[in-house]
Amino acid sequence: MDYTRETAFDKLIQGYSRYYNVQEIRENTVPILARCEYFEYSEKYLLSKKAKIWEADCEDFLYLFSVEELTVETLEACRKYAWEDGLASAHIGPGHMYSYITVVFLAERADENVQNALKKCRASKSFRFSLHGWASLRAVLVTVGEDKVLTNWTGRDAGQAVSDVLYPKSNKKRRIRK
Repeated sequence: MDYTRETAFDKLIQGYSRYYNVQEIRENTVPILARCEYFEYSEKYLLSKKAKIWEADCEDFLYLFSVEELTVETLEACRKYAWEDGLASAHIGPGHMYSYITVVFLAERADENVQNALKKCRASKSFRFSLHGWASLRAVLVTVGEDKVLTNWTGRDAGQAVSDVLYPKSNKKRRIRK
């Protein structure tokens, strides 16, 4: 199915709004359209809630960017914006397990240099020697004119989720490129 950037954005927001808190954003510095937040809390206790064995906070901050043609400079600026904002928004502490900072680009075109830069795009950080969890960057590029989904190594699951939302009937045949 051929999408424009606007229709792909609407379809993604419709799919993500089931699980994420969605905030539409318009910034002048980067071409961001929305910021989506997902929070999950789990705990296990023994016999009573006072005897807690463990607890885990998991977060995902997803940033949707839309550009006509993605360049390496734009990729780096958006990645830096999302990484800094995501780390500032994360609730780091004793119960924190992980925070994913997911960057999704909707572009009509992206040349080979940009695709290689996206595949190599990575960032991670551990907090207090991983006792307070860790954060990782996931990157996804959707080339709407070509119906292609490209991810970095850590973004394979996020790329599959984007593919499931945008191309639901062809999921079995569509292979996410990393």
